[in-house]
Amino acid sequence: MLETEITDMEELQVKEHAPAQQKREVDQARLHSDFIAAKNELLESKVKHLFITYGDSSQMHDLKKSLTDLNSELKKPVLVSSYDRSKMQVCRAYENVIIFSQRYIDHIVSRDRGHHESGARRLELARQINSQAKAELKALNSMSRMELGVTDASKDTTFGDMLFNVRAEKIDVNGKNVTKIGAGASTLYKIEADDGSTSYVKQEERILPSGSFADMLKMYEQSGLPLASEIVPKVLEIFKKNKLTPDDFQGNFENFVDELTYISEHNLLVQGEDESDEDFKKRTEANDRERYKTAIRENFTFLSRMLDQHPEEILELATYFRKKSKEEYAATNIALITHGAILSSRNVSTSRIAQRLKVSEIVAKSETVILQREDGEVRANAMEGVETFTMSEFQEYCKKNKKSYKMSPIALKQLFSLQVLDAICGQVDRHSNNYCVNYEESDAGYVLITSIKAIDNDMSFGNIRDGQTMNYMKPLIDSDGNVTVPFLDKKFYDAIMSYGMDKVEFDQADIRTPEEIECLKSRLSFIQKTLSDLVKQQKIELIENDKGWLGKMEKAELLNEHHLLGRGYLYVHKIVD
Repeated sequence: MLETEITDMEELQVKEHAPAQQKREVDQARLHSDFIAAKNELLESKVKHLFITYGDSSQMHDLKKSLTDLNSELKKPVLVSSYDRSKMQVCRAYENVIIFSQRYIDHIVSRDRGHHESGARRLELARQINSQAKAELKALNSMSRMELGVTDASKDTTFGDMLFNVRAEKIDVNGKNVTKIGAGASTLYKIEADDGSTSYVKQEERILPSGSFADMLKMYEQSGLPLASEIVPKVLEIFKKNKLTPDDFQGNFENFVDELTYISEHNLLVQGEDESDEDFKKRTEANDRERYKTAIRENFTFLSRMLDQHPEEILELATYFRKKSKEEYAATNIALITHGAILSSRNVSTSRIAQRLKVSEIVAKSETVILQREDGEVRANAMEGVETFTMSEFQEYCKKNKKSYKMSPIALKQLFSLQVLDAICGQVDRHSNNYCVNYEESDAGYVLITSIKAIDNDMSFGNIRDGQTMNYMKPLIDSDGNVTVPFLDKKFYDAIMSYGMDKVEFDQADIRTPEEIECLKSRLSFIQKTLSDLVKQQKIELIENDKGWLGKMEKAELLNEHHLLGRGYLYVHKIVD
């Protein structure tokens, strides 16, 4: 093994979570985040001087290759039977990064180079990578197999996951700034930072492996919902007493879910003339509860007695069944996500691509964290809190107050960018409740949308390939041959065109499957070619700066009046008629 000197970095060790240790873990999360960013930036960097772009030196070529090799090793599954060999390989990959980054540093310094802007930046990145690679290698070598979480049950664990568990920010659900809130089929935690900002954390969730009653019960028990750990053992005990299994009720279960879905989508009540919206909502919810109970008794007679004894628990279970079944159908049949795949980390994937393509402001920032609960640590996703109206709520507000609304030039730029970003990500569910708007009242008597931000990006990164459009996805050219995005930010366009397939692999390999990454590459390649063709044909105008967006809303409306604007997000979200 290479002897490395780790003098400046804190050691990463598994200890009790005292305040000082929690601070170290947050520091390591920040350091690793910086490490990932430095690797990404270095991999795409070139030295430019006097308008000339120079090729990589042999030292930089070796360093870039070592970074790619390390990424490959970190994403390989590790089994107990092959732990020692796998650990040796990933340690060797870290050693190579350390060796080749140091060689590059020595090469530049000894020749007194790296003074110009791009060269100086590459030298800075190499030093940062060298330092953090040493720290992560030290962490890997200092911890036992059990401390790293490699057990007989950890079949999908990678060294990337293990190091993540050491370096990621850890959030204690009992922390002073943490509030547990309900969220239907999931438990959500609201985190309020000292600076007043908020974020929401949810346990990493998978789509049902098969949609069976047995799978549903198991996933419900592991959901972290308040009543789940109490109700599932009671249900299984009834099965045991009656010599039944969940599989005996699969047909009943499918009928049951269909009935619950119908109930949720068909309100049989009519609002009274003098009845307030709030009172009508309460009456509807009470009526739905009774309809749920009837569906339970008709399909699961063995639960009828339990329903009388534990109504809240059984109704929560029924609600979970309905929501997860609806989610499973949408994910697998519309977004084309594989059964059993992780769902919530797709928010992180979207956030990463938005950052890579220089449009991070239009997507709520999301990252993977560790959630510390009473029953142990679980991977989770933290998303930036967006405390404004969704587009649907905003439109209802305007309707209720009899106000018209318009999009600002910046908001228009962001909406066009979002449509293209969603096409790359394979986002099939961008309806008007899945992005938020900031707005201000205008002296001219209308409400002005000043900016937008996308949320709830779960239904993305499925096996949708080039040219496919599903559900709310919109193509760049509609069926009538009209362009749906007539204007596009040039910086965004340039970032898309320079987004190489190696960078896609590097950005997503730790949280997306190989098949999902291949589909992402396919969509990206298709969008790159289509955008390039439309720009050459002058069907899309590239806008250099924010000032250039002035008047573009009026031009889009004019195109729409002459039936030359395709049915993209402007049309779908009722910005134009």
